[in-house]
Amino acid sequence: MGGGLFGGARAAPLPPGTRVLAQDAYHQVFTAEGLHDVPGDGRYHRITASTSAAPATFEHRAVPRTGHDVFRYCTVDLARGRALPDGPLAVHVGGDFKVTSRLSGAGGGRPLELNLGVDPAVRVVDRKVTVQQQDKGLMSQTTRVDHHIAVRVRSALPEPVDVVLYDRLPVPEDEEKDLQVALIESVPPAERTDRDPLGEPLPGGLRWTLTVSPGGTDVLAWHYRLEFPAKAEVVGGNRRD
Repeated sequence: MGGGLFGGARAAPLPPGTRVLAQDAYHQVFTAEGLHDVPGDGRYHRITASTSAAPATFEHRAVPRTGHDVFRYCTVDLARGRALPDGPLAVHVGGDFKVTSRLSGAGGGRPLELNLGVDPAVRVVDRKVTVQQQDKGLMSQTTRVDHHIAVRVRSALPEPVDVVLYDRLPVPEDEEKDLQVALIESVPPAERTDRDPLGEPLPGGLRWTLTVSPGGTDVLAWHYRLEFPAKAEVVGGNRRD
């Protein structure tokens, strides 16, 4: 191809969803499997450079504190050293288009995690909080505030589905030495985590895996407690929700 055609491609607008790489981006050669005929018209054209298979796992995630939607995620276990370019991504499941996403230069054996969007067949029905506070009295030196949280999740799927739910405990400021926060009980058991479903920091984070029965509704129930001197009051009120 002549230099004029390369110049035409440089001057043409980038394909939708693409962007110019940063100056510090690493270099990677993607070798096409076989030969392709590309029109020499100075425009961008899409070709299949390569195809590959990799194991993948699916997971449902939700944050009941912020909304009722349950999102479906797919994690692809990429082969070590296998790089993927930065650019737009169209996700198809079983041949059906699901969602448009974006790759951010994944590779080096790091798993590729894709948000496939809201699954309308699974939904958080509600999240109810009950607060019980011990009365302050002359005989008591401590105020105890118990929070009971119940989250109901419904599924219309014909098979059981595991839903990973995220929430958090209140985190006292460093100078608040007299305020104690404790997780008392949880069904199913809670796991500690410092990240939310998007990988962002989540101080005091908790995570549960709730198995929802086919076409049924199941409940996550957990209970935490605040304890502090009876003469004190939590800023913003003792109810923490």
